[in-house]
Amino acid sequence: MKETCGPATSIAGEAQHDARDEPSGRTQPDALQILEERFARGEIDHDEFESRRAALRDGGT
Repeated sequence: MKETCGPATSIAGEAQHDARDEPSGRTQPDALQILEERFARGEIDHDEFESRRAALRDGGT
């Protein structure tokens, strides 16, 4: 039975791996999205949001 399940499991694992490698298959949010979510939840104020967004846009300089 292990042989029967092995290839199917292997194919499913490869499909999941490929989806993570594709830009559209990203599961982790990017830095700007995290920043926007924190602002929406009220964790940071508008000034902090704008400051951090500018830093992200300028590459952190």
